[in-house]
Amino acid sequence: MEIALSAMLLTRLKSTVLKKKKIMFLIGSGCSLPEITNGPGVPSAQEIVNDIKQIFVENGDSEVYDEFFETIQGDINDYQKATQALVQGFGQDEVNNVIIKAVLKSRITIKYIPNLP
Repeated sequence: MEIALSAMLLTRLKSTVLKKKKIMFLIGSGCSLPEITNGPGVPSAQEIVNDIKQIFVENGDSEVYDEFFETIQGDINDYQKATQALVQGFGQDEVNNVIIKAVLKSRITIKYIPNLP
């Protein structure tokens, strides 16, 4: 996964606005990490990687995930690899669900997170 050029990001924003779709900006920092295990707070990048891998495991595709991780080239971190694997394997909607769950974890404890499709 590569960081998009600023001109490309502007193009994406314009096209999204023209389609009358919603735009969301997600901003986080280490300051919002949970103070205690399973406490409220934004999950770490490694926790997100683990959550994404769990999606593959639950669907019987852990080997596909592992192979993807081993073969992907480039100077990208595990979070970027996991997100790219999720997009390719399950689509943008599943990435959105992971983000929604992460945001909800910042506000409420895990046991109250609703089931998402």
